[in-house]
Amino acid sequence: MLHALLLSAAVAAARADTTHLVLVATTDVHGHATEWDYVADRPFPGGLTRAATVIDSLKARYAGRIVIVDAGDLIQGDAFAAYYGRVAPRDPNPTIDVMNAIGYDVATPGNHDFDFGLGALERAVASATFRYVSGNIRGLPADTLEYPPYVVIARGGIRIGITGFTTPGVMIWNHKTVRRRVRVAPIPESAARVLPDLRRRSDLVIAVMHSGMDEPSSYDTTGVGAEDASASLARLPVKPDLVIVGHTHREMIDSVIGGVHFVQPKPYAQTLAVVHLDLVQGKSGWRLTRVRAESVNLAQVPPSPRLAPRYAPLRTAVREWMNQSLGDSRGAMPAALARAEPTPSSSSSNASKQQRPAPSSPQPPRSTFGPAFPTATSGSATCSRSIPSRTHFGQCESRVRT
Repeated sequence: MLHALLLSAAVAAARADTTHLVLVATTDVHGHATEWDYVADRPFPGGLTRAATVIDSLKARYAGRIVIVDAGDLIQGDAFAAYYGRVAPRDPNPTIDVMNAIGYDVATPGNHDFDFGLGALERAVASATFRYVSGNIRGLPADTLEYPPYVVIARGGIRIGITGFTTPGVMIWNHKTVRRRVRVAPIPESAARVLPDLRRRSDLVIAVMHSGMDEPSSYDTTGVGAEDASASLARLPVKPDLVIVGHTHREMIDSVIGGVHFVQPKPYAQTLAVVHLDLVQGKSGWRLTRVRAESVNLAQVPPSPRLAPRYAPLRTAVREWMNQSLGDSRGAMPAALARAEPTPSSSSSNASKQQRPAPSSPQPPRSTFGPAFPTATSGSATCSRSIPSRTHFGQCESRVRT
């Protein structure tokens, strides 16, 4: 009997010294708050209302241990975003409102979030129940735009420090918007200032990046800083544990550089990055021992029964607006417009026009939402050849990747 009690106490003590967290990430949602393609007038194999179904399932399984983040480009990009950004603005911004309902924790701005002007971005941020962070966006004197460089949130006794960084290309593409009002500083220098303090205050450090890994910049970086600089964080003296990458519209399940894990979900809420994090408590505090990441395909995940009806009237308004705007020309529209595709911008005249491929045939979601997620191979990544340049419904830089 005594032996059994001692064994039970030992097991309980061992469990107290370990914990398991789950991080869920999106990026480059570009207004895909609902599961509808408003130009083609058919279901879209993604959207935040589909993501909500998966996230609610994860929350039920891992209660109190979920962290949800987004890496920017939220309020601009498709017909839904254009309608509520320019035609019929409303507070709260509907894309942000969906995220509030899902229960996001942290986001960082993307360059496209500046496209409707600082006022629209500030109103969107004000309507968010989650925290916006940025380690490299600073309002200039007399301006109101200011974000904390990081936040520290608690899950299961773990202090999770989250910072964010935005590509400094904003200073080129949105020059008229930010001139004399906002500075978006180079990422490596900004991260080197933020991360040491964040590490001292946290058991686990996460960077949410609206910036690619280390792809060539689409502009002259002199005085501005590299467009895609996420990989540089792995070369700093004080590093994050996990980096959520965005901006380049690629997918990366789990790449490891210098001990830092890099994850990137697909754009338009087509996938969720789901990262399982195991930590062990030692004499010096909590230590990350294992990272397991995967991409959850949302193509055949049904929209959330909790949220889809709530946003159906907003979706209907956009569809009516699109029908009135396009009339009988819908079937004759060029392919780029039919897919809500980008068109070139004058901000980068040397870039070639590229179109995003039509969505592939829906595939079943890879996750069973259980604890035994497949372990991704280090360095594995699947990437699209091109990055959309300028959407039909907003302004954007033009750039091409190979």
